[in-house]
Amino acid sequence: MRRTEAFPSPRRSGDHDASGNDASVPSQRVDAVDDRTVTAMLEQLQEGYVAAVAATAGCFVQRVGGDVNGVDAHIIRPAKSIGAEEEITLGVQLKCTTQVRPDPAKEYFSYQFSKRRSLEALTLRRSIIKVIPLIMVTSPQQRSWTKSTHEALRISHCCYWLNLEGYSITDGVQKPSVKIPTANIFDADALIDIMGRLERGEDL
Repeated sequence: MRRTEAFPSPRRSGDHDASGNDASVPSQRVDAVDDRTVTAMLEQLQEGYVAAVAATAGCFVQRVGGDVNGVDAHIIRPAKSIGAEEEITLGVQLKCTTQVRPDPAKEYFSYQFSKRRSLEALTLRRSIIKVIPLIMVTSPQQRSWTKSTHEALRISHCCYWLNLEGYSITDGVQKPSVKIPTANIFDADALIDIMGRLERGEDL
């Protein structure tokens, strides 16, 4: 399930977040550096964010080629001792959007999948490798996606995660919505915690 389904076309202005009122910014077209490549650039931006978080948490990221069961990449925590324990692997489905701006003061924000099958892949109960979505929210102003100083590289805005295994999708809805906790920021601490839960066999 490649992440282009969640990306607004640079020529559209009618996209909106799933609730219509949970986001703090209105729907708007993307102010792209190049309209022809903005979708690919959104993908690249999120891949960079996820790779940076994974590196900070001591993990590798491996992209999954093709449309394989709703999984875009694997995040792998290496075994501390080769031959003595297993590596831990987490599957992720990547989504990046400019059409939602979560309000940190609210408990949840809504995200709408443009294809039902993308969400269906996430609700599947998996016994081997667990899969979660990573929803990245960024600015419709492409030139503001990153800002560098001598101290840091800032990436706008944020990536969120949640566990949808076993989630019930309403019958007949082709573009289903989910509520994402604003507290579920995907950072190194969150990834370390997720990997620890997987190692212990706990629910995410």
